[in-house]
Amino acid sequence: MRLSKTGPSAPPKLKPLEQLLTQAAVSNLLGISEKTLERWRIYSKGPTAIKVGGAVRYRPSDVQEWLATRRTIGEKPKDRSQD
Repeated sequence: MRLSKTGPSAPPKLKPLEQLLTQAAVSNLLGISEKTLERWRIYSKGPTAIKVGGAVRYRPSDVQEWLATRRTIGEKPKDRSQD
């Protein structure tokens, strides 16, 4: 084991943890039922979830990232001037 000349290195600084969201909070935020969110999680169609003990939780950043991938661009309106 090699020691640095300046002494032991400081432990890495950790980023502050995000406040985790419950399944109820995310389903409410998305305007869907908890059952739909659960189904999406089972089939890997929804935001990334993590399990803490037996509880399912969501990072706000994961929900926002997932929402960003759901963006759709509407069709251009039809040109009615030629009707």
